[in-house]
Amino acid sequence: TWSPDRTKIAYAAGSPSCNPNKCDIFVLDLTTPGAIPDNITDTPTVNEDRPAWSPDGTRIAYESEVTNGSGLLDVLVDTDPFGSGVNLNLTGNSAAIEGKPAWSPDSQTLFYALGSLFVAPDGAGNDMRIRREPADNSGSATDAINHVPTLHEFQPSISPDGTKVVFSRFHFPGL
Repeated sequence: TWSPDRTKIAYAAGSPSCNPNKCDIFVLDLTTPGAIPDNITDTPTVNEDRPAWSPDGTRIAYESEVTNGSGLLDVLVDTDPFGSGVNLNLTGNSAAIEGKPAWSPDSQTLFYALGSLFVAPDGAGNDMRIRREPADNSGSATDAINHVPTLHEFQPSISPDGTKVVFSRFHFPGL
């Protein structure tokens, strides 16, 4: 993901495909020839992936495995990717998969996919949906975005003016 001023990129790197292997989030300064990427998560036992840079350039949201090998994901926000490494866990739902965060244009709201870890062979139980949550960890309630039960909705992307959300949707056959 590009920084808003296009001088840096944030990306996940590590073992091939980052899953089930381990990846961290790195930031590379493109204005410095030969710059060494900065590992902003550096967690030896959990996987982080899918970074999203806030439009105001001050924070990076990403999905982080709750515990090694759990398959559970939370959305974290690095509030100072160039310094303290303080991360806010915005979602913290210990029984869910949360991922692919996307920012509103004003950097005040995060959108992400939320679903259950339990999935039956026919896909039942994994009712993925798009959630919206304030990015300041204020504890304000999250809300679903136009969710249709039994349809799995994920990978949100917000329009530049903040008025529309586009996302992927699919249906397990037989549900």
